[in-house]
Amino acid sequence: MCNTARLITLLLALLPAAAPAQIYLPPNVGLPPQSVIGNALPQTGNAVAVTFTQLRTAMNIPVIKTCASHQWFNSLASGGVLGCTQPSVSDIAGLGTGAAAALGVNVGSPGSFIVNGGALGTPSSGSLVNATGLPISTGVSGLGSSVATALSINIGSAGAPVLFNGAGGTPSSMTLTNATGLPIAGITGLGTGVGAALAVNVGSAGAPVLLNGAAGTPSSIVLTNATGTAASLTAGNATKLATARAIGIAGSTGLTATGVNFDGTAAINPALTGTLVVANGGTGDTGTAWSTYTPSPTCSGGTLTTNAARSKTLGKTVFWQIELTVATGPCNTTSNQLTFNLPSTTQSAGSASGWDNIGGANIFCAVLPSSTTVTCRSSVNLAATSHVVLSGVYESQ
Repeated sequence: MCNTARLITLLLALLPAAAPAQIYLPPNVGLPPQSVIGNALPQTGNAVAVTFTQLRTAMNIPVIKTCASHQWFNSLASGGVLGCTQPSVSDIAGLGTGAAAALGVNVGSPGSFIVNGGALGTPSSGSLVNATGLPISTGVSGLGSSVATALSINIGSAGAPVLFNGAGGTPSSMTLTNATGLPIAGITGLGTGVGAALAVNVGSAGAPVLLNGAAGTPSSIVLTNATGTAASLTAGNATKLATARAIGIAGSTGLTATGVNFDGTAAINPALTGTLVVANGGTGDTGTAWSTYTPSPTCSGGTLTTNAARSKTLGKTVFWQIELTVATGPCNTTSNQLTFNLPSTTQSAGSASGWDNIGGANIFCAVLPSSTTVTCRSSVNLAATSHVVLSGVYESQ
């Protein structure tokens, strides 16, 4: 086969196996068209038109192998067959230290390359000098409790960190052990005039008086527990007041207070006159006599006559006494009862006692809460002409 024929053979081997195009073989190339293509092919002059497939079949040229898109040719076998293989990282030259190893690790796994927009993972170290968008809540570790929350709040807002020389806001609590420069006006809870006094130099008018310090010339002062002597004091007694002041006892309901002006030259004797009411601890009694009332006594088997029935009320305390005579009798007061009324309704239960100064019988009485009736029994029945005397006390409503 001449050189031209060899060149055509090599070109056919490198062309696709199913190429639809045709080529023309010029005359005198050493390949008689009749022996290659047979009969019935169109001819133009001395050239013959044939397809690539006809030439490959006629010349026994093997079909060339096509490599996949992710492979490359790495060998040429006899007959023009090319060998394909998957390139490896080791086939690439010029990579930096560790780059080849990183290229062999799946993205997203430790030791792999980080792709644009991909997860960073947990690097053993890193410099974030030019990093942006790092979230405080999840991107920074090691912060104290609530620090991340505070860092996400605008400075000057409630809950934000306080900066050096920045405004402190209104903290819910703060320790000022080592604080300086706090103005008196910044302290709350001081009494009237205290803040102004603290701002005055000690020893000046209006300043606080220190322990063992000079009191100056106060406009007024109470020396109830003062001791010692001074040029204007003698034996614990105040000198004469420049202006006399009235001293007396404050009165209350029902009382009248009396007093005199006092200037230190003479003793005074304030007094109270009148009646101290019950609400202020008194009896409210002005010395009036006891009042009479109607007891309406009854007994089983006889009748009673009321000789006297009187009472006295001091606040809610009621004192009473009655004197009875058995008009007809006897009164069966051992198994039955002697009853009579009180001047008012009781608040709580109570008792009373008395006796018959004619027959000598002892009499015992009782009264229930919210009642106006006293019930009595005697040691013996009360005979006609018996003289009964009873008394007691109870709390009224």
